[in-house]
Amino acid sequence: MDTGRLEQTALVLTNVRLSPVAVLLELRLPEMAAAARPGQFVMLANRRSYLRRPLAICGVNHDRRSLSVAMEAKGAGTRDLMELAHGDRITVLGPLGRGWRFSDFDAVIAVGGGTGVYALPTLLEAAQAARQNTICVLGFRERSRLVLEDRFRAAADTLLLVSELGGLDVTGNVLDGLRALDPRLLQRHAPERTLVACCGPAPMMRAVADWAAQQGFACQVSLEERMACGFGVCRTCACRVRTDDGWTYERVCHEGPVFDAADVIWEEDGDACEA
Repeated sequence: MDTGRLEQTALVLTNVRLSPVAVLLELRLPEMAAAARPGQFVMLANRRSYLRRPLAICGVNHDRRSLSVAMEAKGAGTRDLMELAHGDRITVLGPLGRGWRFSDFDAVIAVGGGTGVYALPTLLEAAQAARQNTICVLGFRERSRLVLEDRFRAAADTLLLVSELGGLDVTGNVLDGLRALDPRLLQRHAPERTLVACCGPAPMMRAVADWAAQQGFACQVSLEERMACGFGVCRTCACRVRTDDGWTYERVCHEGPVFDAADVIWEEDGDACEA
């Protein structure tokens, strides 16, 4: 699949602290902002590593001809990116990958945890613009890690915030949050007209996919995987998916990062993908 990818030098417009461990970078990238679709990602160069860093497109501002990416410090490369300031320039490759397929549904339930929450705002905003019902359940370890609350609240008809340590709407994990939803919200549309879109740690996504299957909902997952090239050449991010006659390897960066959850062979099922 041709992603229409571009390599450009971006101007850093803003660097906003989201939490004690996370920042949001806004990058002026006119062509990429025009081409980006919900669920796609970009690859950012950095000064401390040869390899680019893959980051979900967290926002698009057509008036400013910019897109935003969020990140948390995971190593020298991301720490380098988090130090970028207004006026700095950085090389970016994108938009990459296959994003969410949501246009055939009446309702979208977005579920995120960890850095996976950054893949969801563009989906919710697009679904809202298409007059689809939007529900969002987000999990954080503690209240101090809560990010982008105003944006999620504006894009979701119903927002439920979950914390392992308490202090938010529900104490527990995202499954506890899903179970806490008013059943009437889940019954507004026929099950086959509801999409669950999930991004986060692999065990969380697998559990959410099982919950969605029990409800009769379609489920898509955005896999978070180590990448080298970002456009399918190196095959570093290959992961196993089911086929009619068994299984095959597909590249998270190219055939994904969004897959139908029913097709994914999870790590617990054997030596599969490490989402």
